[in-house]
Amino acid sequence: MLSVRENISVSTLETLQGAFGISKKKEMSLAEQVVADYDVRTSDLEKMIKFLSGGNQQKVIIGRAMCCNPKVLIFDEPTKGIDVGTKVQIYRMMKDLAEKEGIGIILISSEMEEIRKCSNRIIVLYQGQKIGEFPSGTEKETIMSAVIGIN
Repeated sequence: MLSVRENISVSTLETLQGAFGISKKKEMSLAEQVVADYDVRTSDLEKMIKFLSGGNQQKVIIGRAMCCNPKVLIFDEPTKGIDVGTKVQIYRMMKDLAEKEGIGIILISSEMEEIRKCSNRIIVLYQGQKIGEFPSGTEKETIMSAVIGIN
């Protein structure tokens, strides 16, 4: 199991490389920046990530991914098992990443309201095949009809 610091830095080891291995100063600076930018609640960067709340674990993972300057991020059930307040933070992060950073977001979720609230296009897949595509304002019942196979 990795610490918060290790979890953040593992994706960017090449950029943290110094003359004699990993630059601890750069690594600490990066971890501190991610913790601040993504509002990770931790008392210590050396704390094992498994001891953080589910929401804070998600924030660390998002911050770690952002260190790689992605063009697209896949969020698979990003708010499952986390509190309502942190869900709102995660939704805001996804929106900011898309609108302010220009990052494509693919959201996979079993929560219909989450999908409707966070998406500008909804695609329903079944066994790898697209069975429906809807704009964000589509009624829940219409989407659910595609989900359960009623057309």
